[in-house]
Amino acid sequence: MIRKGIISNVPGATARITFLDLDQSVSYELPICPHVLDLHVGDMVVVAFWGTSLADGAVIGKVV
Repeated sequence: MIRKGIISNVPGATARITFLDLDQSVSYELPICPHVLDLHVGDMVVVAFWGTSLADGAVIGKVV
């Protein structure tokens, strides 16, 4: 599943994402793919999930 969300925390090589379409649910810390650079709180990103949990995914792109 692919979802779009907003970064709420980016402590390093991981990020927590808020999904407005899921009643502002916040993901667990997800890894950021190495090709995705210069992320900040408030940036819109694309996240790929391979399970039904908000813990099983990775940030795969930044929406500019």
